[in-house]
Amino acid sequence: MEVLYLHHSGFCVELENEILIFDPISDLPKNIVDSEKPKLLFVSHSHGDHYSRSIWDYKHKNFTYILSDDIHHLGLNKNIIWMHPDQEKKIGDTFVTTFGSTDQGVSFLVEADGKFIF
Repeated sequence: MEVLYLHHSGFCVELENEILIFDPISDLPKNIVDSEKPKLLFVSHSHGDHYSRSIWDYKHKNFTYILSDDIHHLGLNKNIIWMHPDQEKKIGDTFVTTFGSTDQGVSFLVEADGKFIF
């Protein structure tokens, strides 16, 4: 497992079988974008220091978006999953559980590749 700090609250966690990206507001490294591994991109809430419209630049690059339900996007994309607090979803072999937040939106607990990331 490799953890890469992106900017502000953004982190990227590269696991053996997939890449988890949390709250990116800056461009992602090319090696992450171009990786063949499936990528799950999480956004905890709609504030500009956690959500940037630039995430939609990657929609054709094997990304699945898991977004707080306070984020509004006009286009429809089969790779978008909206979540509110206290939900559970299975995405491939990955389990995502949401909780409330001290701000707006959600916090995520992700179980993937035998690891738990909050």
